[in-house]
Amino acid sequence: MSSVDIVETLTSFLQTNIRLVKDDASLGKVAVCREWLDRELLKTYDAQVTVGLGSVVDRKLGLSAAQRLIVGSPKVNVWVTEKGSAESGQSIRQKMRLEINRVIRENRTKIPGIAYVDVVSFRDVDRVDVKPFVWRTEFTLKTWVFEYVAVT
Repeated sequence: MSSVDIVETLTSFLQTNIRLVKDDASLGKVAVCREWLDRELLKTYDAQVTVGLGSVVDRKLGLSAAQRLIVGSPKVNVWVTEKGSAESGQSIRQKMRLEINRVIRENRTKIPGIAYVDVVSFRDVDRVDVKPFVWRTEFTLKTWVFEYVAVT
């Protein structure tokens, strides 16, 4: 396995670079953490971004296996609840969708420890069976990490 923790690296990078500008031009509060939704957190934050690892493929680049390519498929989820009206939740989700795309695409090769990252796809996976509704957008990313292993 890679010495780079893809999830931790992406979590700290997104925490540092995401900005949510709400409709009234104020800055929104966004929590970025590992894995799953914290509904209590959404009572005080406008959105929560979670990062989890979908899968990892570790490829050997050569017969000695000294050079490796680790291809990861992390999942980034944006969680928003409706505050006041469903339209406000949808608006914040749309802004967060655009912000995640912007931050990843502007920094494809600038994330420390990760050679390249890009958004592969995203989809809406809403929870409307609970009150208040939870608007969720799931992004699938693709990461490439090159690693050199000492051969003994």
